[in-house]
Amino acid sequence: MYPVLFRVFGLPVHSYGLMLAIAFGVGALILRRLARQARISDDCVVDLVLWACLGAIIGARLLFVLLEWEYYSQYPEQLISVSGGGLSGLSFHGGVIGGVVAGLLVVRRYGVNPWHMADLVAPLLALGTGIARFGCLLNGCCYGYVSRVPWAFPCAAVDSLPRHPTQLYAVVGNLLIFAW
Repeated sequence: MYPVLFRVFGLPVHSYGLMLAIAFGVGALILRRLARQARISDDCVVDLVLWACLGAIIGARLLFVLLEWEYYSQYPEQLISVSGGGLSGLSFHGGVIGGVVAGLLVVRRYGVNPWHMADLVAPLLALGTGIARFGCLLNGCCYGYVSRVPWAFPCAAVDSLPRHPTQLYAVVGNLLIFAW
């Protein structure tokens, strides 16, 4: 597992964060092309991506904190922790909810039909999730159950027992959804 891929000026570049950034970047580039074909302005796409990204981060953190409220009620200083200490996680479902809410506000502002934009964005969400799940593999999170299948491998974050690579299952599944 490689939670930190490398350092830039002494600052760690985390694998999951980098994969999330790549997912948003790739999605933005593809959405820009699709939106142009649908005669949706570049300004709308840029605003949509930026606000959806911010909404996703806030929603992901907020839902994670709510799900782990017992811990955070005891350690409130950890509420906005991004250092990796304590519980510094994100919730996928909260990210989707936050991103959708922010996206709806943007498309409403630009007068774009939200269902039309959803048709453009939905496959990109699958692509982005696949890219982000590769970050989960590198980070050592989202591991599966202990298994004896030949492709199982140990997850150092938990123990040395071989586990299902559920992150890779999610990568493959999301890429198939995107391709379809």
